[in-house]
Amino acid sequence: MNKFKRLAYQPYKWLVLLPVFLIISLIAFPLMIVAGFATGRTNDISNKYLPFLWSYLTLKLALCKITVRGKENIDKDLPYVFVMNHTSNLDSPISCLPFKKITWAMKDSLKKIPIFGTACVATGSIFINRSNPEAARPIVTGK
Repeated sequence: MNKFKRLAYQPYKWLVLLPVFLIISLIAFPLMIVAGFATGRTNDISNKYLPFLWSYLTLKLALCKITVRGKENIDKDLPYVFVMNHTSNLDSPISCLPFKKITWAMKDSLKKIPIFGTACVATGSIFINRSNPEAARPIVTGK
């Protein structure tokens, strides 16, 4: 991105992107709460369509160009784990793009965030208490 575009993006980011992102989120998250509690915590509406719509609108609004490579290697019938390292604020919206049912694993303190935390509970997110690493380990049974 050249210097002019970078400078022009700054006011856009604060005056357009952030306010509209908040509005989109304040509409999408309550819809996820209603859909999650009304129809079950892992339904297509709250765990697939609404997160996809939220992420698509967010990324378009942020003027992101997304290029997907290796999509042909994804089997639509299998579950996958996508790990985000949060080197960008756009990791969460990008995680919703595969247009599959999603469940997020997150630290349990995120439940305290108004609207967002309730939406995460409603959609069956997995909360991990990071202050107790032993309790966060999965229980593995079988061979």
